[in-house]
Amino acid sequence: MKTTAHFILWSFAFIMLVINGQAKETQAAGTREKPDGASGIVWFDLSGKQLRLMEQYQDLPAEERDRIMADSIYHPYALMWEGYIGPPASFLNWKNNTAFGELGQYKEKAARIDTDSLHRYLDSAVAIMKTLTGYAAEGKWYVFFGPKWTNLGGLSGGIMVVDLANIANQDMQDIIRAIPHEISHQIYARTTPDSSPTVLESVINEGLACYVSYLFHEGRTSIANELNYRHEEYAICRERDAEVLALLQPYADSADGEVRTRFRHRGYRFAEDLPGAIGYYIGFRIVEEYVKRHGKDSWRQIYSLHPQQVLERSGVPAMWQ
Repeated sequence: MKTTAHFILWSFAFIMLVINGQAKETQAAGTREKPDGASGIVWFDLSGKQLRLMEQYQDLPAEERDRIMADSIYHPYALMWEGYIGPPASFLNWKNNTAFGELGQYKEKAARIDTDSLHRYLDSAVAIMKTLTGYAAEGKWYVFFGPKWTNLGGLSGGIMVVDLANIANQDMQDIIRAIPHEISHQIYARTTPDSSPTVLESVINEGLACYVSYLFHEGRTSIANELNYRHEEYAICRERDAEVLALLQPYADSADGEVRTRFRHRGYRFAEDLPGAIGYYIGFRIVEEYVKRHGKDSWRQIYSLHPQQVLERSGVPAMWQ
């Protein structure tokens, strides 16, 4: 399967038409819940309901307000909230101590971000990613105002969250830019052979998502953009490429959650002058080297290969020496 510039430009034009189209909305218990048919994606937009209930009941006694919020917002979507914020007590603590005080900010954000258009973009991006990768994404997407722990991110079980309160989500484009990356994660989660959650698995998953998103955006983003690095940070990594790639060697097989986090976390640096989330760069480079050896469309194979096979076939271990 070959992806041409003509196809990508046509796809981008199609997405813009979809975004500018008329909204088609169904109601599910007061919250927009939309299955996307053959794509296997289900969309849950909690944001409007959150704002309505918070505004309506903000002056109620705390106990009564807590009951309404838990019954209407937490319990129907408990699987997501448990993975993102924790048990009901944690959810209510955040609601009472933070969320109600930020209601005005949430309303301003909601005026800038049209979640119906966001959903239509997701539908189109899922379809394009299926053509681009050869695989259909599956999972659930939740859009809400939360404790700002991520802008877009994944939880277990194929769940993706979009926390509109996060400072990185200032407008539609901030969210749209990251959607192909997250779709790649949902594809990878169901296509890659079973393997333990090692540093190597995490690094390749992130690197592949950055690589595919770069192809998806053909010319509209840079590699640094896709890695979420400043351009000077990416330049430093390229200058010290072998040194950076060698950071993986002693940790590749580690399943230690703390070690895995070091390679993904923006705030952790292996060296003062290197960027955080260094695993994104390492993973991207593994994919690049794999493609150099096996052909320009060979990146698709990575979705169905064990991470260790990808590493070995990329030739990167020879660059550690």
